[in-house]
Amino acid sequence: MRLLGVVLAGALLTPAQAHASPPPATTITLITGDQVLTSQRAVRPAPGREQVSFTTYTAQGHEFVVPDDAVPMIANGRLDERLFDVTELATYDGALPVIVTYPEGTVSAQSGRQLRSINGVAFDAAKTPLAGGLPSAGKIWLDARRRASLGRGAGQINAPAAYAAGFTGKGTTVAVLGTGVDETHPDLKDRVIGERNFSSSPDARDHHGHGTHVASIIAGTGAKYRGVAPDARILDVKVLGDNGSGQDSGIIAGIEWAVEQGAQIVNLSLGGYDTPGTDPLEEAVDRLSAEKGTLFVVAADNSVPDAALTVGTVDRQDRLAEFSSRGPAEASTLKPGLTGPGVGIMAAPHSDGRIGPRVADGHTSLDGTPYIAGAAALLHQQHPDLSGAQLKARPTGSAKLIRQNVTSSPTSISFGSHRWPHTGTPALSKEITYTNAGTEPITLDLTTETTGALFRVSPARLTVPAGGSATATVTADIAERPDGGVIGGAVVASGLRTAVVVDLEKESYDVKITGIDRSGATASSTSAFLIDVDTGARVWPDPATGVARLAKGRYLLTGSVLSSSTHDVINYPDLTVTGATTITLDARQAKPVQVTLPVPARLSLLQTGFERVVNGTSYTVGNFSVGGTVDHLGVASLGPDSAEVTGKTATFWTAGPDFYGLAWYQRGHAPNGLTKTVLTRDLATVEVDMPPLKDGQSATVGHTSAPEGRTDWGYGSLDNLAPGPRTEYYGGEGGDWSRRLTLFGPTGSTGALITPLRHYKPGRSYVEQLNRAVFGPALPGTRDTPHTFRTGDLMRVTVPLYGDNAGNEGYSPVSSARTTVYRNDVKVAETPEAGWAQFDAEPGAADYRVETTATRDTSLSTKVSGVWTFRSDTTAKRTALPLSVIRYTPQLDDDGYGRAGRMLAVPVSVQSQTGSVRVTSVEVSYDGGATWRDTPVTHNRLLLAHPANATSVSLRAKASGSGQTVEQTIIDAYPLR
Repeated sequence: MRLLGVVLAGALLTPAQAHASPPPATTITLITGDQVLTSQRAVRPAPGREQVSFTTYTAQGHEFVVPDDAVPMIANGRLDERLFDVTELATYDGALPVIVTYPEGTVSAQSGRQLRSINGVAFDAAKTPLAGGLPSAGKIWLDARRRASLGRGAGQINAPAAYAAGFTGKGTTVAVLGTGVDETHPDLKDRVIGERNFSSSPDARDHHGHGTHVASIIAGTGAKYRGVAPDARILDVKVLGDNGSGQDSGIIAGIEWAVEQGAQIVNLSLGGYDTPGTDPLEEAVDRLSAEKGTLFVVAADNSVPDAALTVGTVDRQDRLAEFSSRGPAEASTLKPGLTGPGVGIMAAPHSDGRIGPRVADGHTSLDGTPYIAGAAALLHQQHPDLSGAQLKARPTGSAKLIRQNVTSSPTSISFGSHRWPHTGTPALSKEITYTNAGTEPITLDLTTETTGALFRVSPARLTVPAGGSATATVTADIAERPDGGVIGGAVVASGLRTAVVVDLEKESYDVKITGIDRSGATASSTSAFLIDVDTGARVWPDPATGVARLAKGRYLLTGSVLSSSTHDVINYPDLTVTGATTITLDARQAKPVQVTLPVPARLSLLQTGFERVVNGTSYTVGNFSVGGTVDHLGVASLGPDSAEVTGKTATFWTAGPDFYGLAWYQRGHAPNGLTKTVLTRDLATVEVDMPPLKDGQSATVGHTSAPEGRTDWGYGSLDNLAPGPRTEYYGGEGGDWSRRLTLFGPTGSTGALITPLRHYKPGRSYVEQLNRAVFGPALPGTRDTPHTFRTGDLMRVTVPLYGDNAGNEGYSPVSSARTTVYRNDVKVAETPEAGWAQFDAEPGAADYRVETTATRDTSLSTKVSGVWTFRSDTTAKRTALPLSVIRYTPQLDDDGYGRAGRMLAVPVSVQSQTGSVRVTSVEVSYDGGATWRDTPVTHNRLLLAHPANATSVSLRAKASGSGQTVEQTIIDAYPLR
């Protein structure tokens, strides 16, 4: 039996809709050994795991594929969910970097980089086996990437007062973790006392600029610009490569080394996705802070270790910068703990650094927060006996920290999380102790600055004796906020700030999910999850109790009841939660799926599911099984019908070399079973006209289906393509179809083609070409996401450079490629990709030019290049950019050859995303592009007289219209013989 999995797709771009990079066959191997074939939209279980099911879903633009036997390990915290993030993993070039942590006292035999602070080991699981397998590990994390992140000036933190008092950071060592430090810069001469490279780059030099900039802000000597602590010593710890990114394991190893070298302060101007809970980097920072007394300074938009000083950013007017993090973090803690200058800071770049605009000789301007690390160095000189936690207590209260005699403890107060309802709940109280290290008593005026009215502090005035302490009481009257919410702010004592926060649950209820099997007994295996259709949040019930805590609102639910031989999928597409309830997934309500074909056939894929569209946002849930039979499956739909819901049942079959695709869609509810006998007259016939496979060549073909007129749903079937003619048969009701062809040679993939979704009518016959020359740029129609578009000021350029004669989207391995984008003739983006770039454009209207070129080691279309111009402005929604391609569709033989010494008519046309564009000129070359001759276009055709001694035909053309132009060249568009 094949168990079923789940597909969830929300409104964000999935890999099927928006390629993070050009998608020639990408195979991702998961930590379990299973493979995800992203371009073919298929999953291939590892040997011996053919019975394992998979759950896939999309979150924040990333797609996850999770084997069902890994779900309990994710739920109990042993497996990092990011290990199944195929969008992220696709960027690791076949590697699977992991960090495995073990319980204290456990000795691991795992080889790799040892991370002592967390009792962990980092290694590439794609190359090095996990010693003992998954059961032996404590917890397995993705060794995720971090990026360089700088998070005004010294006057804003009152540094001149410190200098006047003789404090310059002398005797303090600050470790700068970043892209390296250029110690030859005049501002950093003699400041670097040690360096170590923990990045993947070959040397410790700063070829990016981030590390040098940070170091000069902290300890610049003043040869050009003075740092905050000009006499501090710098440890150069390169943990980010020359591209500005690095992985957690290198950063952890770097901070371990820095602490070993005696760094009192460690600056982490690094950015990255903050996972729920404590990740390995956070654990390392917290542990080393506690054990060694080191102060870690971390930008507030990064992960937030409890022990670190988190820093937000203000401009010259002390206003919070737009890029700075705001508000309470997870677990009811408040970040940032401090705001400091960080907008438009001038400091030193490395001589070949690439970041930031140059604003003065030898200097650059960037945004960021390393000023606080320099300020901490001044404090350490003033108070060398203070631990990191004690240093943190001083600047947390106020960024104007020098000569500050009063400190507060704790530095922040969390009143925790509280379940709804809150009415009648007594007020909560906590104390703040103020300590005066001065020789005179100080009177403080106490007020609150918060986002809600529930916080109070008393007394309003507090006198702290010299050398002594005094206590104030902070009260949170949570009954004042019956609607709940996360409320935060600060208690302010004459400028000394103590962060406060409380997390009050909004109106929520316990929803219990239970299961009953087909015999009427309590099911031994029940699983379910829910989606809040107003927020997109996923909720998984507690695996032990089946209870999910849900805010009042609208949800969809999908669940499964399993036995040893049956699998019943029960969906609740339109669930409204207004109170505590129990939902029973009763397998006795499920009805079978039974489909009979007119010929004997083998099942490739069985898929059921539904789509719910809420205010323009689509949520798609699909359940699928690979191979096997259909007799184990039952499906049921609970709850009311809804116009927002479309149900789906689809089956994919092979009969010898032929394919059968059958899909039924119905409005209002999820599937309630299906019994169909399909006759020949119920089917559309598609003859796929493609060249036969060559010696040493193989191919796979995948199919996906979609509701008529909409995009395809999730993952589909994958079959080996048999040599010879191929006929495909399509039937059902209300479905459209797409195929994905991937060709393989002895060394791997040689090309990939994706057809647009098409609708076939029963009883009709069609002929469709596939994989025939000429191969060149193609922009087939899309149903949701344009190939090239702008959303606000995010721009993505995607031009598939190797579409086939039929205009299908096509990709190919290349030996070299580059895509460059210019805005008003200034380069704004460049990638080593064929026809792909993604970047944040400057707001407003401008003229754009896109240039791309790619070469490949084949006899067909050996070099393809193009130049496009158009104008674009900031958009309110995702908008197709005015970009076109020129296509040629001659009739060539199965190998893509024309005949030398013969005439050939070559149809020429334009595919445009928007507007009307026409060809203005075409040139032809018979010597590989060395010389060109004009060729007239008559009735959208070229009439070419091939010279008898020519070996290939190259084509170059221009087109324009509707405010856009294109110049396109294909060298060796087709060979001659």
